[in-house]
Amino acid sequence: MTSIGERVFANCRGLVNIHLPQNLKSMGAYVFSDCRYLSGINLPSSVNSIGSNPFRYSKIENFTVDDGNNWFNMAENALVDADGSTLYAMPVKYFGNYSVPDGVEVIGGQAFIKCCTIDILTLPTTLERIGSYAFAYCYGLTDVYSHAIEAPVLGDSAFYPECSTCVLHVPEGCIDEYKQNGWDIFANIVDDVENPTSGIEEIGNYKHSDRNVTIYTIDGLPVAAPCANGIYIYKYDNGKVEKRVFRQ
Repeated sequence: MTSIGERVFANCRGLVNIHLPQNLKSMGAYVFSDCRYLSGINLPSSVNSIGSNPFRYSKIENFTVDDGNNWFNMAENALVDADGSTLYAMPVKYFGNYSVPDGVEVIGGQAFIKCCTIDILTLPTTLERIGSYAFAYCYGLTDVYSHAIEAPVLGDSAFYPECSTCVLHVPEGCIDEYKQNGWDIFANIVDDVENPTSGIEEIGNYKHSDRNVTIYTIDGLPVAAPCANGIYIYKYDNGKVEKRVFRQ
């Protein structure tokens, strides 16, 4: 078998474990939707295509991706593409504070739907778009911290229902930017996140100099491959440190 169609195992609440064949290449949308007792699943190395959140409503205890898979990976318990720029699904049940991995540019539709156990959500500077119903019915959310200077584009009902009690935290001076781009669904918006553009010394390519340089996210995590238009900390071998926007 090389393909599984849409919703094939949807609502199979008696399903606790499944083994996917090594020749599987594609999975349709919502294949394992609401398989709420599915305890473990491994994505074979052959899988190169998936539909909208195949694991919707199914919070799996043990979700893995074969090391040999060249199209998908796991980052912070989320299913992402190979370069980490698109986040497809959050198949694992997660409690407390959750940070979308740095480098993610797109969060797919329904990716976090009904993740009611996440209360504080942090969105990275690299985020550009959030798909429809991505965070719908996340009733546990109390605070959302968005670090992007330009408000990410929101798909239909990205946060649903409207957030009357959840507080949105945005970079300093960016409240109007967010309100004018659909984020006024949050009744409470405060600009208490450090503006990552403050203190930027230069915009350019990190190869502009012969000096050795180590690159970190603004949170202090080392970066192997910076993303275009991302904001990073550059530390040179001579001890100099500067904040810069990466341009390819």
